[in-house]
Amino acid sequence: MQKKILALIILLSFVFLPACQQQAEKEIQPAPTYPVTQKGDQVDNYFGTKVADPYRWMEDDTADEVKKWVEEQNKVTFTYLEEIPFREEIRQRVTEVYNYPRYSSPFRAGEYYFFYKNDGLQNQSVIYIQKGLDGEPEVFIDPNELSPDGTIRIRLLGFSRDNRYVTFSRSEAGSDWRELRVMEVESKKELSDRLRWVKFSGASWHGNGFYYGGYDKPEKGQELTARNKFQKVFYHELYYKDLSVKNMKFLPLIKGFEFDSYVIDNIGDKFLVFTNIDAPNNRVILMDPKKPDKGNWHAIIPEKPEVLRSANTVGGQLYCSYLKDVTTRVYQHDLTGKLMKEIELPGLGNAYGFSGKRDNKILFYTFTSFTSPPHNLQI
Repeated sequence: MQKKILALIILLSFVFLPACQQQAEKEIQPAPTYPVTQKGDQVDNYFGTKVADPYRWMEDDTADEVKKWVEEQNKVTFTYLEEIPFREEIRQRVTEVYNYPRYSSPFRAGEYYFFYKNDGLQNQSVIYIQKGLDGEPEVFIDPNELSPDGTIRIRLLGFSRDNRYVTFSRSEAGSDWRELRVMEVESKKELSDRLRWVKFSGASWHGNGFYYGGYDKPEKGQELTARNKFQKVFYHELYYKDLSVKNMKFLPLIKGFEFDSYVIDNIGDKFLVFTNIDAPNNRVILMDPKKPDKGNWHAIIPEKPEVLRSANTVGGQLYCSYLKDVTTRVYQHDLTGKLMKEIELPGLGNAYGFSGKRDNKILFYTFTSFTSPPHNLQI
């Protein structure tokens, strides 16, 4: 939170500085004198074409020369910013307008509802749990208590089928690397499991365990610079496995990264798939994994002139969110694609969060606009 406020202060300082200086008839400050940045002689040959990369030395962010360069750059930057006479006024105003409670949309797991809440200026949002819609909210996990500088982030990823356990990710200092842990929901007791070197992954439970995507441990000193290749399990491509057949191999549904596709849900032994294959504005198709070729696809939600931003199933219904005239339009369909109704939103703005589980009878979403802060609604 403090970093966000500092970034806004820096931005507003540069935006309003010239005008305020003219009004105050102040003498314009001279341009900062930046430290000299050395250039290396690194040249790479790509298929016969030589490409110079004089700043390759800066990629080693733990090297002494890089640390020294960063310190010198920061000295120039903050010397300039600290001389701005109205900087503190901007800080106070930005802090004032940013200080209001914010809530995420609630989501249900068994008999409990969970949501994220930030009182206004907390570095990290706190995760709350409550029993039923009328229960009293209580803290489930407070990331702000895990580090003095508030840079540890916690996200709930997936619940076990019986909702007894939840997998959550823990990251530090803004890193993309996540450590997965498991907590017993009822007792809030954390288990001893620690899964490191995880990025860009959820947690999908089956039986007594869960699937997740991870990487090999980087070499020492390359934790922040190593290329993320060969993510484990089956996240490189979309796969499925018939769990009723023992020792069956994973089979590909859609290969490659040229298009954006993901499985929304299954209908019996077939899959609802969100894809932009042959549909730049996206569509939803029904795929038979035994016959995954495009010629066998059935369009459930055909492509429209408007961009389909997301599609999710909740309580046996399919909710499709479109972007039309720079505003959100949401439609409810049955699982055959038949239009049931358009969801009436509070006004022109952005709505998101239309997701849940098959047994959910209530759907929550968040609405916001240029004149309305985010607030939660239900269907």
